[in-house]
Amino acid sequence: MRNFVNTITATTGKTGSIAAVPLPMLRVLSVLMRVFNAALARQMPGAVVMDSEDMTADASIHHRRFPEMQNMPLADVIRRSYTGPTD
Repeated sequence: MRNFVNTITATTGKTGSIAAVPLPMLRVLSVLMRVFNAALARQMPGAVVMDSEDMTADASIHHRRFPEMQNMPLADVIRRSYTGPTD
């Protein structure tokens, strides 16, 4: 996730504070939060997986099915979606 945030920061030039809950804390809170906020408690294990597992996707399957689709680097998507036009 930090790589994702670093790419956004580098591409947009915007900065801000980055806060993260340690993985052991997320695991404990996912159990404790069931009483207070069940929806949040169900989301926390997903955060653990996204932070600890390899989330790399193989786009070749999609390219075979949809050859007209092109790969676009994350920085280009961010630039196109969150920055002004570059004239």
